[in-house]
Amino acid sequence: MNPSGENRLPVCPGRRSRQSGAILVELALVTPIMALLMAGLLHFGFTFRAQQVITNASRVGARRGTQADSSSGAMEAAVKAYVDSAGLNSAGCSISATVGGVGSNCTCQVSLTYSSPVQAFIDNLLTRPIAGGAQGGTWWSAQPATPTMLTATTIMRY
Repeated sequence: MNPSGENRLPVCPGRRSRQSGAILVELALVTPIMALLMAGLLHFGFTFRAQQVITNASRVGARRGTQADSSSGAMEAAVKAYVDSAGLNSAGCSISATVGGVGSNCTCQVSLTYSSPVQAFIDNLLTRPIAGGAQGGTWWSAQPATPTMLTATTIMRY
């Protein structure tokens, strides 16, 4: 028993605890798994948002097609304006718009080749050396090799 009445072994001030090494090993094992999990969640979130933008753009185009003075060009312009206002690149959009007459269907299909920023970061981290390497540039700037094709179709009655 020590003078304070507790049953503890004396601790030498110059010695480290054996637990500190175990904590570092556990941290080294868990950190990459947690980072991969976070990257996957971010990638899913960015891609899900892009899919929602494409779906809403398709609805905007179809709604424009049901108006009296509509044309397929007006539908495409409405879709591109919506995609641009949402922060995506409308240059990568392919739009198929069909204007129907009174009592028929109006169809708008929007497709987008999309790469999330997380996907670009991970692909470049794995394939390009840090600090630009021989290619020059920054290691996060290039596009990944495997983009995702997002598609949405909306059919509205005129």
